[in-house]
Amino acid sequence: MPIAIEPAAGEGMSPRMPVSVGAHVHAAALDEALLHGTPPDRTQLLRARAAWLTAPRRRRIVAKGLNTSIRRGAIPWSRIAMTTRVRVSPEAATDARAALEQLARRLLSPVAPAPAGVILARRLLTDGVGPLYAPSAEPGALRRAAEHALLACGS
Repeated sequence: MPIAIEPAAGEGMSPRMPVSVGAHVHAAALDEALLHGTPPDRTQLLRARAAWLTAPRRRRIVAKGLNTSIRRGAIPWSRIAMTTRVRVSPEAATDARAALEQLARRLLSPVAPAPAGVILARRLLTDGVGPLYAPSAEPGALRRAAEHALLACGS
């Protein structure tokens, strides 16, 4: 199934809607297009979404989330207060610590990463059933996902 990178006529874009709003409204489809290799300069929406993803502020937020997850994964269960937060898998966080730290450093580097790398890093943090939070039947899943995001960031 092709990924829609521009909304069809009448689907949420009006001539007066700012491109940044359209990029936010269609973020999921645009992210998929960027992950599948569509160049950000193909459309105004992709360009706006890529700029939002790779903005220094957004990258700092994702890097901080990765570093926080590493710290939370090291906290023993006995020291965890009752919370509504999804618990970071300690085994996964320990195994993936070096890859997560490297990914966080790459996101903070002065050279902006490719949008696909930021998308994958954000998904690590936001997917509540992903390898950061769910103990995987497959050891090393979080480490491989972090390495994949790092590779997608480019050099």
